[in-house]
Amino acid sequence: MFEKVLKFVNKVSFIRKKFILFAAFFVIAGFYGCDVCDLGESKDKDANDIFFSAVSLNGTIPGIYAVSPDGSKLREIIKDGVLYSGPSRNKMIVFLREIIGEDTVICTVKTNSDSLFIDTTISNQYDLIEMPVISPDGKYVSIYVGSGQLIIIANMSFAREATFEFYEGTEPSFSPDGRFLAFYETDGLFGPIRMKVVRTDDPNIIIYERSFEQLLFPMIGNATIDWSDDSRFLTYAVKDTGSSSDIIIIDEINGNSDNELKISGIGAKMPSLSPDKTKVVFASRDGNIWVRTIEDGKYRNMTEETDTTIEFNLYPLWTNDGNWIFFTKYYRDDTGRFGGTLKIVNYFQPKRKMVLSNGVLRGYKMRIKA
Repeated sequence: MFEKVLKFVNKVSFIRKKFILFAAFFVIAGFYGCDVCDLGESKDKDANDIFFSAVSLNGTIPGIYAVSPDGSKLREIIKDGVLYSGPSRNKMIVFLREIIGEDTVICTVKTNSDSLFIDTTISNQYDLIEMPVISPDGKYVSIYVGSGQLIIIANMSFAREATFEFYEGTEPSFSPDGRFLAFYETDGLFGPIRMKVVRTDDPNIIIYERSFEQLLFPMIGNATIDWSDDSRFLTYAVKDTGSSSDIIIIDEINGNSDNELKISGIGAKMPSLSPDKTKVVFASRDGNIWVRTIEDGKYRNMTEETDTTIEFNLYPLWTNDGNWIFFTKYYRDDTGRFGGTLKIVNYFQPKRKMVLSNGVLRGYKMRIKA
């Protein structure tokens, strides 16, 4: 069934502590001394750029950067901040900043402005602020505030609870059109788990829900969720009940089409669907990045030189043109938060690999389609 829907879709679509600070739709300038660079003048300019947080050589404070897939146009966007999602299509980024001796604040920045707006609507409500993610349309931000509570903030005017059972060690994900938020839930320490999709304008409305009997495999890094560019298909990985395998789930959230790809032996986590929906890239328990074609089930190891005794690769994502896969390499003896190396490989010419930056947390992209 999935293959039929896939062919049809392809045919018709070319397609953290007590204070919350929002500076939305404005450049942070002067107040914190941020330097902000233009993310691009048009919707598709630099559409394949990769955005990431990194600590420079001999530096101590992380900044936010962008770079092209070929390694050119490396630029600093924010001098002090940690990124947890790619920018929205209207060039907004949301990030965390730690103020020494004070609080962790969450900021949203847009380029080409010179004002600062401080929103106190949601002040003093939460003792913990983690993992802010902005929706691709720039209208919503999700934040994890601890104790299983994941909230959605809309237009800086209200916050609504998406769930009180958020699965720590996973990451939520907005659909490219901004209408939905997907996340993992868990009941207690031993499962079961659920994949849930809710409407961003009203999280009480559940669009998709699926339960699994067991927890996720213990893994390095967070479990991630990916969407197809048309916001129809959801891609994520779960443990195969009663076996040592993993299953990559590709489900249509508003239909009957689904596909389950059983990944035996190497296991799978952090899957990402290619823009043309014909392939899925994932990180494996053997430390490598693999691609599996959906129709014929063939595998390709994109990082076959990996020495799994000392290193592992995580968080693979396709560039928007589907030609490149970027990921973060970590070393097993490096416990530093910014100990990763951002790398990129050409799907069609796997020997074309490049280091984009060292001292990286992980990389993100802008979702240019909705």
